[in-house]
Amino acid sequence: MMQAPILSVSGLAIDYELSSGGLFRKRRTLNAVNDVSFDLFPGETLGLVGESGSGKTTVGRAVLRRLGVAQGKIIFDGKDITHLRGEELRRLRSRMQIVLQDPYTSLNPRMKVRDIVAEPLRVHGLAEGSEMVVAELLERVGLSRDAADRYPHSFSGGQRQRIGIARALALKPSLIVADEPVSALDVSVRAQVVNLLQDLQRDFGLSYLFIAHDLAVVRHISHRVAIMYAGRIVEIAPSEEIYNRPIHPYTESLLSAVPVANPKIQRARQRIIAPGESVDIADPPKGCRFHPRCALATQRCREEEPPLLHKTPDHSAACWNRPA
Repeated sequence: MMQAPILSVSGLAIDYELSSGGLFRKRRTLNAVNDVSFDLFPGETLGLVGESGSGKTTVGRAVLRRLGVAQGKIIFDGKDITHLRGEELRRLRSRMQIVLQDPYTSLNPRMKVRDIVAEPLRVHGLAEGSEMVVAELLERVGLSRDAADRYPHSFSGGQRQRIGIARALALKPSLIVADEPVSALDVSVRAQVVNLLQDLQRDFGLSYLFIAHDLAVVRHISHRVAIMYAGRIVEIAPSEEIYNRPIHPYTESLLSAVPVANPKIQRARQRIIAPGESVDIADPPKGCRFHPRCALATQRCREEEPPLLHKTPDHSAACWNRPA
């Protein structure tokens, strides 16, 4: 990438305060994300992949400054926004938007579509001419203009997600965090929404942080992919590199679980199954967090946490036992 990144995250750590129940409550800190670093370039899609509880959504919320940061930096368009507050943060959010997972709960059922899509414009004092803007946005995401006069309950899940996308586009953002945007949709509709996101990216130069667990969708839409496990990025590389030449054992086990459309090839494949359960992020093991489930684990893996290092110029992984 010859351009400067539009988003640069370095050494990000995010903590949650937990308290036990009962009369004498004890508070403790849960380190949900630890030492996460990545760059996102203009017009690029970075897929952020991992199982439930890996910290994907937490990273996305931190990037949007909806969560406090314990350590690290978030640089957006050359400006440090890690601790931005007040009016500056409000203005910044016009350039950073989100598409949420569930189109059935992310839209206010008491508001007409016109008001839902125009709400960001009103919040930022840009309501003048919003009727025309709303109509154009609805057409751009594949809905008719008369959809503006209807309520969310009269639309299908895929149509509701298109309304959410139109709302995210209203302020002409540079970055959209798409948090599992198709996982709640029917399989037949997912490809349509993903293709729409790609068309919008091409037309408006958008950058996407695309959070998902569906590896087939991520491969289709992402330029690069970052794999998360137990609050850390364990591998990051261009999409085809990840899928064709994975380095980290966890990435291999994830990819082996993705079915292939060809039945003959699928029957001949050998699953790579990581034994045991996912690590308890509240009490992670010493050393590499994946070592209790890893067939390659050595004593060093049990004692030292591997850093995310370049194995090739554009492919990084956190594994002691896998050279380039």
